[in-house]
Amino acid sequence: MRKPLHAVPASPPRFLRVTRLVLTGIVLSAGSSAYADWPFRAAEDIDPIALERSVHAWLAESAEILLQRVGEEETLWPAPPRSTQTRVGEREVTIRYREVEVEVPVWEWIEYQEVVRRQESAHDAAVLETVTRKRRGRQIGTRKETRLVQDPEGPIARKVTRPVFGSGGPEAWSLHGLGHNAQALYALRVAGVAADEPRLARLAERLRNHLLVYGPPDGTYDLAWLTAAFARMPGEDHADLTRRLAGRLLLGQIPDGPAAGLWPSLAIPHSVVIEVIR
Repeated sequence: MRKPLHAVPASPPRFLRVTRLVLTGIVLSAGSSAYADWPFRAAEDIDPIALERSVHAWLAESAEILLQRVGEEETLWPAPPRSTQTRVGEREVTIRYREVEVEVPVWEWIEYQEVVRRQESAHDAAVLETVTRKRRGRQIGTRKETRLVQDPEGPIARKVTRPVFGSGGPEAWSLHGLGHNAQALYALRVAGVAADEPRLARLAERLRNHLLVYGPPDGTYDLAWLTAAFARMPGEDHADLTRRLAGRLLLGQIPDGPAAGLWPSLAIPHSVVIEVIR
């Protein structure tokens, strides 16, 4: 029996595959010129009408998968943040072991001299001292050693304390998490989903509220997709948010040097970076 969609984990790789299906479908449905480099069959062998219908059906199905992810009460995000756990107690467990005899390598240890800087406190002058240290050299043999290994039927029992975790910890966004959700919003809008569609509007509102509370993210990937997504949303509130995001993105652009015109992974204003370096 096939599992319902809400039982499938919202892993970023699967989510991104669906999102990119939507974006690819949009490209393919743009016009007959998009079929010129069709990878599996020559363009003249493809029925444009049949292909157009297939692409639109594929596009609608992929968009609906994204909308279902937004509509789930458990997540409310296409790519939800990771829920962390809190330590709520401890429990004592018994682990059983048995003894085994193993051979371990014996190493040659070589002494050498090293000059180190020592300072007893912030008020004392630093002095240089020569100390003798050891480093491992070549293997010169082996020796037998008795060790304990876990064995459910072993004769040796040891009690250990293990932590107990419960739910209720803070949410933690994965790398590019906001950008992934903004990418979904952008894909749905360019796929033709109306801005007032309840699930799409909910996603846009959640992204907007996150930005109003925490401010724009530093990641260039997140900023770029958020800017592109809100540029597709109607209304002056979204237009104002788009301008602020785009402004932050432009401040992070490298103004000079060999990488002029490009962006680093963090879109931090260039003047701030230079000041920190100095």
